[in-house]
Amino acid sequence: RGKHAAMIQATLRVGVAQLLFLKTPPFAAVQETVQALKVHRPRVPEPMTKFVNGVLRKLSRPVAEDEGLLFGEQLLLTKTSADDNVAPWLVQQWKHDWGEEITKSICDEMIPIDELTVKSRIDISTKYSPGMLLKSNDDLADQEKLAMELGEDTILLPQGSIRVGQSLKGDIKSWARYDEGKWWVQDASSTL
Repeated sequence: RGKHAAMIQATLRVGVAQLLFLKTPPFAAVQETVQALKVHRPRVPEPMTKFVNGVLRKLSRPVAEDEGLLFGEQLLLTKTSADDNVAPWLVQQWKHDWGEEITKSICDEMIPIDELTVKSRIDISTKYSPGMLLKSNDDLADQEKLAMELGEDTILLPQGSIRVGQSLKGDIKSWARYDEGKWWVQDASSTL
């Protein structure tokens, strides 16, 4: 509370984001965040600056010497879930419409917990993508063939886009049929 509360809260948010999401080295995140408070006008009282410094240093401490996990990262993993980052009214609506299990899957897919759960989200569209259901069987066969050429873990989405799997690596220009102009990168949501 008080006239500096908003500044302290905003500064803590920036510092925490640098530490936990942007992976800024801890010494840099703490130092730059505290320095921002010191140069702010009107001047932030020293006890408040020390408070921010203490909170950020606590969050930036390693959990154990042999692990690279920071205390703040451990808090995130143990005390939050993916649906904490989705508007509560939306989570409630999804639970009502589709149930708990599907809602959890949606949230987990939208907001990966860590680097191990991050999935490739490169979607491509082809000349066959729009109105896929209205096309001929030959068009569908060509679409399926292209999906297979792009990797066995590639998925043909219901509206005709192709979601490229994790197995396909390297420069997009080297992927199957790119030079022929058969496809282009376009998020599946923009084709709906």
